[in-house]
Amino acid sequence: MLCVAKVANKYTFNGTSCTLFGKSALPASPSNTFRFFPLPDTLENRALGMIAYASSIFTSNPIYAPGRAVDLDETDNSQFISETSDTSPWWLLYLGVTQTVYEIQIMTRRNYAPGRFHDVEVRVGNEYIANGNFSSYTLFATYKGPYNPAQGRLSCLSDGGVRGIYVSIKKMMVEYDSHLQIADVKVFVLKGI
Repeated sequence: MLCVAKVANKYTFNGTSCTLFGKSALPASPSNTFRFFPLPDTLENRALGMIAYASSIFTSNPIYAPGRAVDLDETDNSQFISETSDTSPWWLLYLGVTQTVYEIQIMTRRNYAPGRFHDVEVRVGNEYIANGNFSSYTLFATYKGPYNPAQGRLSCLSDGGVRGIYVSIKKMMVEYDSHLQIADVKVFVLKGI
């Protein structure tokens, strides 16, 4: 509530202070800092219907294919799931043209073992990489987890944006039966670009 009262476009809260993205009704103070972020109505989701790749697909079944994370269905009925034996699962989205990415929202599977979503890196890059080594991409966000459905959609923000044509989501720590499960991904860029 402390962050919401400041009327920022977006915010993060670490338990003691707010980081506010965009113009706020209140001045900066020791408990809040401001970072540039485009107005919400200037951004659009560029992920919908784009081409997605993955390290593996659960039981090689097309109902768990990578593109299921960027279709119109945001529920657990349509999702990407990696293979059980995949020791380094990743998912990769091609944006079509180079974009400046300001926000990436991720909805993981909620109806079964949501805690599998943990120790994840989100990166933005400029070249197609098929082997899962995305270290040349710019680190956009990390998520320690584990995910709890009460968290809802995970939002990763970059105040100045990160330019690239690919977005990767990769589990960095995998234990047995620890699929990468993604129900929906949204990638927000400036409209009309």
